[in-house]
Parts: sequence; C-alpha cells; structure tokens
Amino acid sequence: MSGKVKLKGLRSIFAKMAIVITISMAVVIATISLVEDHFAKRLTSDIISEMAVSETVLVGENVAGAVKFGKGDIATAALEQMQENSDGQVLGFVALNQAGEVLANGSSDGLDNAELMQLARRALELKEEARSENGYLIATPVRFGANGDVVGAVATGWTPDVILAKQSEAAQTALLAAGAVFLLSVVCSMLIFGRSIITPIKKCTRAIKSMADTNYDIEIPGLKRGDEIGEIANSLETLRKELATAQAAQVDTAFKRCRNGAVGESSTFRLL
Repeated sequence: MSGKVKLKGLRSIFAKMAIVITISMAVVIATISLVEDHFAKRLTSDIISEMAVSETVLVGENVAGAVKFGKGDIATAALEQMQENSDGQVLGFVALNQAGEVLANGSSDGLDNAELMQLARRALELKEEARSENGYLIATPVRFGANGDVVGAVATGWTPDVILAKQSEAAQTALLAAGAVFLLSVVCSMLIFGRSIITPIKKCTRAIKSMADTNYDIEIPGLKRGDEIGEIANSLETLRKELATAQAAQVDTAFKRCRNGAVGESSTFRLL
C-alpha cells in the first residue's frame, strides 16, 4: 500500500514540477560554477605571469650590485626574502654572474630547476627576458651601472596553486551558500505552487467526484479566478447546472408518470 502511495505521489503534477525546477536550477548552478572556474583559472594564470615578471625584474634590480661583485650570499638572501614574502607562490630562484656561474640557487618541490637554469642562461646570452611556455618561469638579465651593462641574470619559478586553492575554497563556500538558497527557493516555490495550483485542482477533483455521485448541490471552487483553473471551474459550474437541470427534469418526469399511473388505476377501480 505504501509503495502505491509513493508511486502516486511521484506521478502528481506537484512532484513533477518540483523535479523539473530542481533539475533546472541544479543545471544552471553547475554551469555557472564551471564557467566561473574556467575564467578564474585563466585570470589567475595571467595574474601570476604578470606578477612573476614584475617581481623578477624588481629583485634583479635589487641584487644587481651583489651579482656584479660576486656577492652570492647577499643575492641569495634577497631572493630567499622574496620567496618567503610570496606566500608560497615562488618555488625557486637562480642567479648567474656575467660568466654564467651560479651565485644563488634555491628550489622546492614542483619546480623544474633545469628549465629555470636554462632560461637564466638564455636571458644572459640574449640580454632579454625569457619565459617558459606557461609563463610561470621567468628569467631577466641583470643590469648595472649608468650604461645598463648586463652583469648577470636572475630567474624565478612561480606557481598558481596557492591562489587556485584559495579560490577553490571560496568557490566551495559560495556553492554551499547558493545550494542552501536554491533549496530554500525550491521549498518556497513548491509551497506557492501548492497553494495556488495543486490545492485548487484537488478541490475541483473532489467536486467532480461529487457530481459523479449525482450530488449537484455543491459549490465549485475557483469560479472567481482569472486563470486556467478559473476556466476549468467555470466549465465545471456549467456542467453542474446542466446536470442539475437534467436531474430535476428526470425527477419531474418520473413524478408525473407515477401520478398518471395512480389516476389510471383509480378510474379503473371505479368502473368495476
């Protein structure tokens, strides 16, 4: 019995509307989340790439004297300070002197130190900025003096993972909030639909059942509504009146037949 009740509930208009609205809203939220995630990753990639360039150029200017005079400890300290201040976004660094010798080198997991070293040597050789394909490894020549002579090169390796992790956490929080608002809106929508549509339809159904039991002395609900349910209610009212009129005529005809039959029997009795 309970299985039939559940199946009947799923077949109701109310349940179908709830399912359609839920699926539609879920698709919309999922689509928005995917689009936002895609653009957030692209924006983060661009931001990290631009930051890598500006910070590498700046640190190159700061360590120019140390690179010029072979002060590897000073260059290392400056590069380590930049890495510490990056909140995990800088994975490593390389500093070369004019002869291509390594003055400073620091790396962590996830950094291709060989590629970083290669970029630093390319920047030193070509005397121009060099970067990896994804833009996260940057090398720039180090210039010193009034003439801007190239005295070495500095390269840094960056990662967008820190920012992406923060964005992912924020996105999850926003998604949970959106889900809660979505569920609340579905519940409110269903309550509104239930009161404005489902309940009037159920009342009309009860009225139809009453007329099916030849009970025409009833009040049809929703007659004053101006929507489709009001049209249904007015059609039922018309049908009710016609059936009530037909029933009254049938009763009147039956009454007349009974009366005529009684009169005929009385005349026969008198003749006898």
